[in-house]
Amino acid sequence: MEYLTELKADNQIVGELIFQEINDVYNNLALPVSEGFSFDQQLLQYYLQKPGRGIGGSLVLRLSQLLEPGEYTPKAIRVAAATEVLNASILIIDDWLDDSDFRKNQATIHKDFGNYFDKPLTHQPARLERLAGGQTVQLGILALYASNLIILKDEFPEQVQILQNLNQGMLKVTAGNMLESRLATDHEQQNQPNILQIYINKTGYYSFLNPIKSGLILAGADEAIIRNFEEISLKMGLAFQFQDDLMGLFGNPEKTGKPNTDDIREGLYTILFHYVSNNLPAKQLARLQQLHGKTDITDEEVSEYRSLVKLSYADQIVKQRAIAYLEDAKRLLHSAWSDDWNSEVLDYLISLIDFLDQKDYLSS
Repeated sequence: MEYLTELKADNQIVGELIFQEINDVYNNLALPVSEGFSFDQQLLQYYLQKPGRGIGGSLVLRLSQLLEPGEYTPKAIRVAAATEVLNASILIIDDWLDDSDFRKNQATIHKDFGNYFDKPLTHQPARLERLAGGQTVQLGILALYASNLIILKDEFPEQVQILQNLNQGMLKVTAGNMLESRLATDHEQQNQPNILQIYINKTGYYSFLNPIKSGLILAGADEAIIRNFEEISLKMGLAFQFQDDLMGLFGNPEKTGKPNTDDIREGLYTILFHYVSNNLPAKQLARLQQLHGKTDITDEEVSEYRSLVKLSYADQIVKQRAIAYLEDAKRLLHSAWSDDWNSEVLDYLISLIDFLDQKDYLSS
């Protein structure tokens, strides 16, 4: 099974419903409240058309088939669409918090925001920046609102449980963001358990556990099955985020669509920086700390920073830990699997893990 081929097929199904539902949400519910929402509708639709998303919706669809293979049900497609809109909400706000310039080789919403205004405003960059920030947060909130309304539009037996799952995921992401903010300023909080908790709360939940759990709920899986998949999901999330940290420093932006200097300029306390801090000799560590968080860092200094990271072997440690998490996920998946389940779901999950394991995410 080719993971990317299967993902694209799922995205086509989910995407068609997303745009229909976004129109319905704004036309039937938002617009009577305020005409101002029509602008947000255009922005959200524009954002959802960008490449690089879809894993959440696809996982919902696939896991909903765990116990009984067949065609995707309308309610599964609806939950998949809501999951994608919810994930968009998370990423819109996360990109703004990180002040990221682009994602998947596309300008982030708050950086691309000025293109939606008439020319008279574009000569006021300070005001535009404030408006972009405020509008981005509001857009994220409205996307969250829309995701809930997509679930509520048609009644189905698992509706309340699905809503609880999605909203718990959003709460976990919020808690992760809050802890991440503390790590940026409180050095006593900078430790490995806190980093891992952030990664679990954010990437582990919204990218993997939430959609997988929603799919399992739709499939009628019991609590024992869901618990087994929770551990598998979080292993995948940790591996994904460890790889993301490597891309955030060593990745080729043309391949990854992700900036490779933002983590340095923002002084993020990542798992990569944690291992560097614990492995570098004092003199080299002092120099790295001078560069970490330097907003006007030069290309030469970035190269020096990367060399110091490699000197500590932190990049190799993080890479090997990501591989180990994926191996654990695959082992747990095989261990938990029942012969009575749909083997195509197993093939899909294994192909996803293999895809993550073989990602060409470094510049070298």
